[in-house]
Amino acid sequence: MPDLEYYLAQTRRIQEHREAGAEIEIRKTFLSLLKELQGFLGREYADHADEKGELSYGLLQRQSRYARFISEVEEKVIKGTSGYKKSIKNVVNDTYKIAFNGMVDAVKKSDGSKAELEEIFKDVEYVRPETLKNAVDNQVSGLTLNDTLEKNRTDIICNIKQTIGIGLQNGDRYETMAKRIAESLDGDYNKAIRIVRTETHRVREAGSLESTIALNEKLKQGNSGMRYFKVWKTAKDERVRKPKGKNKADHRKMEGITIPVDEYFDLGHGVKTMAPGQSGDAGNDINCRCRLTFKLQKVEEPKKEVEKSAESGIIKEEDIHIGKSLGAAAHRDDVKLPNGQKGKLAEGSKITKIVTFAGKGTNKPVKVAKHLSNQFKGVPESEWKKCRGDGYVEYAKGIIKHVELHWFESEQTGRVRMKVKYEFKK
Repeated sequence: MPDLEYYLAQTRRIQEHREAGAEIEIRKTFLSLLKELQGFLGREYADHADEKGELSYGLLQRQSRYARFISEVEEKVIKGTSGYKKSIKNVVNDTYKIAFNGMVDAVKKSDGSKAELEEIFKDVEYVRPETLKNAVDNQVSGLTLNDTLEKNRTDIICNIKQTIGIGLQNGDRYETMAKRIAESLDGDYNKAIRIVRTETHRVREAGSLESTIALNEKLKQGNSGMRYFKVWKTAKDERVRKPKGKNKADHRKMEGITIPVDEYFDLGHGVKTMAPGQSGDAGNDINCRCRLTFKLQKVEEPKKEVEKSAESGIIKEEDIHIGKSLGAAAHRDDVKLPNGQKGKLAEGSKITKIVTFAGKGTNKPVKVAKHLSNQFKGVPESEWKKCRGDGYVEYAKGIIKHVELHWFESEQTGRVRMKVKYEFKK
């Protein structure tokens, strides 16, 4: 029977075909815009150039033509680029949907066909509209997809106007001006293709990963003891990212690294990511060709042991895993930051080196136990304990820091009043 990777390879081929189709449409858009602009310029030169065939600011201004000339150029660029923006949005949406639903289908045909897992996976949902929207809108370098496309479109308009402005300053002939426009649009076309490849790569990896996380949650509800792990795969060629100049990104070292699906990969230099193309760091994300594969493994659930030191009165606790929710960050703990604002525990991270150093079970009281019991009615003062541990906190979108955390806890309330006590240096 074909394995999971066989079916995922089929899904990737569908995605690559859609992406190639979008790139062809974008190429047609830019060629059409070039033809339109060069035709317009040809008419302007025929009507307004001097006897030498040159056109300049002075000539256009003397003929009261300059303002209208620039306005028409801008109108043609706006109209000419409207289609490419739609093409990119469509292919990004389709890519995420194919990746998410393709993973569900692939699992049902491979791992899910096993007798012990068939029942667990039979009711797995396909991608919901709200999940699709959140994934596509996810920010890269602080910009949503729509922001990125609008910025690119504005840049195209500015570049064309600047290019024409330089030509008019120099008093270019038509042939020279037409060549300038072609070179400018060629650069803009390459940027548009880079956006397509970066964005489709981002949502392709996000779709398959988030689908697998949902499948993994189903496994946790059963008794199979099976869990999904994700494996970082590179293209294994000379183009695989390595440190160069100011860019410290090194994806060669990531090949084959395997971790649970709901944890972060550590890319080094303070950059963490759930999947290739997801870090928010341009040096790691733009034009990345790495991908994830997944494997199902039997895992031993950790024994719930508490090690107590009678001498210190400190209790060592188990690590806390912070899951990655397909919803918003609402289910992750709020964390008070050093500046008084609120952050969140980073999705997919762990709180490690946890100890209870005051309160229940120790020889040291929680000084504010009375105040806590007044705030959280029904919790006896004797039930409170104070804890600390090392974790990762999302200060803002894409900004995650390694910190020491302190918080209070009781069986009735869980963790409360969590705050950053110390920021570790990178």
